[in-house]
Amino acid sequence: MGRRFQCPWSEGKKASSNDDSSIVVNKKKRPASKDNNDGNATPAPKKRRSSILQLQKKLSSTEQKLSDSNGEKIQWKARYNDLLTDSAASEVKADRLEARLKELESEVITVKAKLAAAEEQVIKANSSERRLYKKLSNLEKLNGVHDDSDPINSSLSLVKIMTSNGFSDEDIVKGFLAGLCEKKKTRQHIAEAILDSTVGSEVSKFMESRFYKTIQEKFAPWKCLLHLDLEACVSFRALNIIRKIEFYGEEKSKYRRGIINERTKLSRIAKELETYGNEFLPYELTKTCVKFDIEKATTFLLKKFGLWDFVMSDDKVLLAATVDGGQLAWKLTQISAGIKLVDPRSINPRTGELLFGETGVDNVQSSTHCFPLYVYIAKDNKDFYDTHLTSFFSKLNKFEDDHSSGLQLAYPADMCSQCKTVRQGGAMKLSTYGCYCCGVHKNDLAKANSELCADCIRLGRTQCYHHDVLVEDVMLQLHEEKADLIREFPHLHHYPFKKSRIKVGSSIGDGSADPRHIEFEPRTVQQRIQHNNLIQEELRLRGIPFDALSPHERRLMLHELLISEWRYSLLKGVMEAKTKEDAMILLEKAVPCILHLENRVSECLIRMLLLKALSYLEDDNHALNHYILQVEKYMNESIFGEPDAPSGWKFPYEENKLGDVKFSNWRA
Repeated sequence: MGRRFQCPWSEGKKASSNDDSSIVVNKKKRPASKDNNDGNATPAPKKRRSSILQLQKKLSSTEQKLSDSNGEKIQWKARYNDLLTDSAASEVKADRLEARLKELESEVITVKAKLAAAEEQVIKANSSERRLYKKLSNLEKLNGVHDDSDPINSSLSLVKIMTSNGFSDEDIVKGFLAGLCEKKKTRQHIAEAILDSTVGSEVSKFMESRFYKTIQEKFAPWKCLLHLDLEACVSFRALNIIRKIEFYGEEKSKYRRGIINERTKLSRIAKELETYGNEFLPYELTKTCVKFDIEKATTFLLKKFGLWDFVMSDDKVLLAATVDGGQLAWKLTQISAGIKLVDPRSINPRTGELLFGETGVDNVQSSTHCFPLYVYIAKDNKDFYDTHLTSFFSKLNKFEDDHSSGLQLAYPADMCSQCKTVRQGGAMKLSTYGCYCCGVHKNDLAKANSELCADCIRLGRTQCYHHDVLVEDVMLQLHEEKADLIREFPHLHHYPFKKSRIKVGSSIGDGSADPRHIEFEPRTVQQRIQHNNLIQEELRLRGIPFDALSPHERRLMLHELLISEWRYSLLKGVMEAKTKEDAMILLEKAVPCILHLENRVSECLIRMLLLKALSYLEDDNHALNHYILQVEKYMNESIFGEPDAPSGWKFPYEENKLGDVKFSNWRA
C-alpha cells in the first residue's frame, strides 16, 4: 500500500492563520508510493483527490481568515492610535477620580464605623427591650394583669409601675397628658374623655370658674373705675343696675359676685387711688369741690409735657389759666378753674410727638390740653370769685413770680369772668363803666371819637370807636391829670357840691333856653338878674372870690370851673371803677376770649335779621306764624339737626315781641 497523507490538524494541532511556512511544507509533501508499498495494498486515487480538495478548501478558508485578521489588525492599530491621543485627558480625569475615590473611601470608613456603633447600640437596645419586656411580664403576673385587650387595666398597670419607680401622682398625670398630646389622633379625644370620666363634672366646674374668672379680669375694678371717672354721666348707681342684669330672676342675687364688681369694691379702689394720687399731687376733696395744690400740679404738668426744662433754662414758656362754668342740671352749675397748655413746644407724653403738630396750631381747642385744678359745684357770681377763687389766682401769680425768667402766664376768659377777675366793668345796663379794659362811659359807648387813632388811620377808616386800654401806664397818666386838676382848682377837694344847681354840657339839650344852664341867654332884665345871682351862689358855694369880677368874667370863670369839675368827675369815676388794688390779675394779662366774642356777635346778627323780617309781618298774623314755623324748621333740620333727627330750638317770640336770641357756644 502506498503511504497515506498525514494532515497536520489530524493530531489536534491547529495551525495558526499566520503560519504560512507550515502550510507550504505540508502542501509540497508527496507520498512515496514505492517506498511505502508493502506489496498487498492497492492505490486509492479517489480518496487522495478528495483529500486534496478538502485541503484546498481549508487552505482557501485559512487565507480568508488571514485576510480578515489583517483587517482587524489594522482596525486595532487605529483604535490604539486614538487611545494614545486621548491618554492625556484620561490621565487628568483619572487623577481626579483617584482623589474622589480616596475621599469616598475615607467616608466609607467613617460610615462603617458609625454603622458598627449603631449596630452595637441596636444590639444593646434589643437586649434592654427583652429584659424590660421580661420584667414587665413578671410584674403583670405578680399584679394579676393578664388581659392586654383592656386599656383601663393596662393603664392602671402602667400607673403602678410608674408609682413603684418613684414618680409622683402629679408627674404621672402630666406625663400621660403630655404623651397623649404628642399625637394629633389622640389629642382630639382628650377633652371628651376627661369630661366623660368620673371627674368630668368637677373639671367642668373648674373650667367654668376659670373662664368666669378670665371674664372678670376683663371687667377689672380699676378699668370700670377709669371709665366711670371719664364719663360724668355714669354713676355707681347706674353700674349696680347693669350688675342686676346678670342674675335677673335668680334668688339671693344681691349677694352673688358677678362679672362686674360691686359698688363697695369700686369705692375701696377709688379710695386707694385717691390716697396714691395724694402722695405726689396733693388735693383737698369736699362735698362741693376738689382743689389741687397749684404749685405741685403745675410743676407736674410742665414736666410731663416737656416744658419744665425750658422754664429752668429761662426760655420763656407760655401758659394759660382760665375760669369757666357750665350748667350740669336745672339750677345746678359747676365752675372750673385750671390751666391750659398753649406753648407750641409741648410734647405729648403718650406718643412723644408735638402736642400741637408741626404747625403749632393743630387741635388748639381740644379739651385734652385743659387741666382743671379747682372744681366747684356752686353758682357763678362775683361773691364766689371773691371768696373761693382769690387763692387760685394768688397762688398762680406767686408761682409765676418765682419763675418769672422762664414762665409767662396769660388769663383768657369771657367778658363776664374777666370783669369779676379784674374787678372792673360789668353789664352796660348796670355799670357806668361797663368795659373792664377801657374807661368809656356807657353813654359814650356808641359815640365816635373826635380824632382817629393810629389803627383807624392805617386802615383808612373815617370813624373811630377805639379807646385806650387802662393799663398801668395809662392809669398813672390819669392819676397825674387828676392831681394837676386839684392843684389848679383846689375847690375840687370838696367835690361834689350837693347844693349846686347849675348845669353844663351839650348832651342834655339846648342850654341857651334853660335858666339853670351856664350857657343860658337871658332875654329880659329879670332873667339876667336871676341868672347872675345863680352864678354868684355857685361861685360862693365853691369858695371863689368874685367881687372884683364883672358879670361876664364871673360867668366865664364858673364855666371853666364846671368843665374842670366834669373832667375831675370823669377821672374820679374811672379810677374808682378801675382800681387795681383788688384785682386778682393784671389787666394786660386778661385776654378776652375771641370765641365768646364771635358767639355773641353771631347772636346779635341773627337777632337783627329776625327783627328786620318781623318788621314786614307785623300786620299779617298768618304770614307771621308761617314765617316762625319756617324759621324753626330750617334751624332744627338744617342748622342744628337733620330731617330724621331735628333739634328742639324755638323761635323766641312772645307777646308780640322778639325775646333774647341765645345759643350755646358750639351752636353759635
